[in-house]
Order: sequence, then C-alpha cells, then structure tokens
Amino acid sequence: LACPDSVGGTGSPLVQAAGGPEDESQPQPAMRIPVNVISFMVAFSLIFYLDFLLMSKDVFHTQTCSATYWIALFGLYPFAAASVMLGVKSFQQLADWHSARGDPPLAGDPPLTTS
Repeated sequence: LACPDSVGGTGSPLVQAAGGPEDESQPQPAMRIPVNVISFMVAFSLIFYLDFLLMSKDVFHTQTCSATYWIALFGLYPFAAASVMLGVKSFQQLADWHSARGDPPLAGDPPLTTS
C-alpha cells in the first residue's frame, strides 16, 4: 500500500511529472520494444559463449594452437563482423524511425549517423 504523498505514489510529483495517472490529457504512445535487436544480442551472446567454451581447456579439453582452437578462434570473426553490420543497420532504422515521426534531436544526444 502506497501513501498518496509517498515517493512513487499516485500523488507523487515524480509520477505527475512522468505523465502518471493524474495526467490523462495527453495520450502516451506505446513503448517501442526492439525485439529484433534484443533477439540478435541474445543469439550473438550465446554464440560467443559457446565459442569461448569450445576454446577452453577446462570444458572441452581443447589444446592451445590445435586445429580446433584455431577454427574456433577465427570462426568467431564472421559473427563479430555480422554483429557490427546489424548494429549499424539498427542505428539506421532507428534514425529513420525518428525522422519519420518528426522527432526533434534531443539536447546532448549524439546524432545517429553511419558515416
């Protein structure tokens, strides 16, 4: 149970300033969740974890400088390059999305460019 005057309660200035329940005059747009970006981050993290486990002596007993070690080491680079390219593409899509909405640049926010 929250007191109306407590921090985070419905009467709180923080809730009112954030467009809380008392500010019904302006409809808030739904939050945009970047499902593709989150999915790629999880997938690339799993690939990196599995690759480092494959190169480890403790888990897979891979000997340093063996063929398996070098394949695992150099096999990681295409995934790293793909993650950078997908990141650049995501930044381009985000910049296009903001410009299509007509959002002005935020003060102190660096511009999203790929050049």
